[in-house]
Amino acid sequence: MTLSGLLLFWSVATYGREPLNIVRWMILSLFGGLLFGGILGTLTLLIQKKDNLGIMNLGDKNSTAQFLSFSLILMVVCLFHRDKLRLPKAFFLLGFPLMIFFVLLCHSRAFLISLPTAIVSMFYLRGPKIAFFKALSTVGAVFIALLLVPFIRKEVETALAPGHDGSFISRYETWKGAILMWKTHPFLGIGPDNFQMKNIHEIYHLPPYASHGHNFFVNLLGEYGTLGVVSMFLWLVLWGFYAVGQKKRHLDPVYGKVLFVGVLLNLLMAGIAHPIWGGSGSLLLMLLMTLSLSPWNERTSNHEPLPAGGSESADIVLKNRNGTL
Repeated sequence: MTLSGLLLFWSVATYGREPLNIVRWMILSLFGGLLFGGILGTLTLLIQKKDNLGIMNLGDKNSTAQFLSFSLILMVVCLFHRDKLRLPKAFFLLGFPLMIFFVLLCHSRAFLISLPTAIVSMFYLRGPKIAFFKALSTVGAVFIALLLVPFIRKEVETALAPGHDGSFISRYETWKGAILMWKTHPFLGIGPDNFQMKNIHEIYHLPPYASHGHNFFVNLLGEYGTLGVVSMFLWLVLWGFYAVGQKKRHLDPVYGKVLFVGVLLNLLMAGIAHPIWGGSGSLLLMLLMTLSLSPWNERTSNHEPLPAGGSESADIVLKNRNGTL
C-alpha cells in the first residue's frame, strides 16, 4: 500500500508537467519502496530465522522474486536512458547490488536462469557490441563470484536436478497434470476456483506440493484452457506490434524491443517452474508495458531537436507543439 501510495502521489503531483518527471519520480518511488521493503524483509528473515525472503504484500518467495526481477529489468532500461531520465549514478551503484541480493535471498531458482538471460539479451539488442560483451563479462564474473557462496552454489547445482525441491525438472509432474486438466476441459479449463477442490491432486495426478498458480502450464493451460492460451497469445502479439513495430515514432528505435524482449524472456522462462503472474507482479507488468509505449520516447516529445532548415521550419515545429497549427 505504501508503494502504491507513493506512485499515486507522485503521479498526481507531476500531473500536467514534463512526462519525463512523471517517469522519473515513479521509478524512484518504486525502488524506494522496494529498498525499504527489502531491508525490512531481510531483518525479518534474520530475526525470525526464515528460509526465504518474502516482501510483505508481494507474496511468497516466488512472487517476490518475480516482482524484483521485473524491477531489475526496468533498472536496466533506466541505465540505457540515464542521461534522459537524469538519474544519479548512485541509483545504479546501490540499486543493482541490492536488488540482486534480494532476489538471491528469495531462493527462487528459476530466476537464476531467466533473469541473467533476459538482461544479457537486452544489452545485445541495445548495442553497441562492446556494451554487450561488458554485460556478458559482468554477469559471468558475478555468477562465478556467487558460486563461492555455499548456499548459492547449492541453488545453482540443484536448479536443473530432478526431485521435489523446486527445480525445473521436478515440475514435470505438474506439467503432465496441467495437460490432463486441459484434456478434460479443453476450452475454458477447470478455472482457478475449481483448483481448490480437495481431491484435485488425485483427479489430475498432481504432486502434493502443487498449488494454485504453480507454474505457466497450470496457470494458463490447466486453469484457463484454450481460451486462455489464445488470449495471452493475442495480447503478446498486440504488445509486440506496438512496442517493436512502431519504432519509427520513437527517438530510440530499439527501446520498445529491448523492454519487450527482456520482460518476455523473464516471464516465460521463469514461468516454466514458477507462477507467471500474481497481483503485484501483474501491476508491475502493466507498468512495464505502459512504459514500453510511453509518449516520452516519441518523436513528438519536447526533447526532440528542432529540424535544420532555418527559422521557418523551427516556427512550424513550435506551432505544432503548442497546438496552434
